[in-house]
Amino acid sequence: MTSTTSGQINVNAPAYVKNERLIEWVGEVAALTKPDAIRWCDGSQAEYDELCELLVKAGVFTFGRVKTLKYTSRNQQLAQLIVLSL
Repeated sequence: MTSTTSGQINVNAPAYVKNERLIEWVGEVAALTKPDAIRWCDGSQAEYDELCELLVKAGVFTFGRVKTLKYTSRNQQLAQLIVLSL
């Protein structure tokens, strides 16, 4: 959950995010877009699995098992954004 302090957004950046300009930019974008929450991605397999599971439950991804795990998005632009974010 994001919070506002003196007109600035607290982006709750984790300790592994060291780039101060990135943190500032996320704050600037959050101030403009007013998100309910900001999620910082660490790129772990566990995080990927969790996000894909959430997207399957939301009906954005479908899950199929052939020889390997495969996710298909109903919205290709959203899928590209998620892949780029991961």
